[in-house]
Amino acid sequence: MESYSGERSVLARFPPGDGAGKAAGELRAAGYHTVQVERISHYGSPAESGSLYPGGGEITGMTIFSSGSGDSLYGGSAGAEGAVDAGGDSFLVTVVTDEGSAGQVRGILEKYGGSV
Repeated sequence: MESYSGERSVLARFPPGDGAGKAAGELRAAGYHTVQVERISHYGSPAESGSLYPGGGEITGMTIFSSGSGDSLYGGSAGAEGAVDAGGDSFLVTVVTDEGSAGQVRGILEKYGGSV
């Protein structure tokens, strides 16, 4: 997502469950139009299974670092393991808003269990 002058992107990671979807629904109902929910997985997405990500593409977000080989942004060879629960898929919610509304967005995300 691209932000322009006066805009702010607020990102939150959600554990497995329905918190990300509920937060996105409340944000849309509150008038926030740029709300994106993406699945992030410890295991990535097999090419033959099709994309699990709304934006398409086979490697997005933190899954690019999940191979477990070499260095990564998330610390040595651990890949995304240190950033995503090993218990299953997690979710990333991104909201683009203006500077003045960032606090309200943060409150809604945290209300449903998001880590901003």
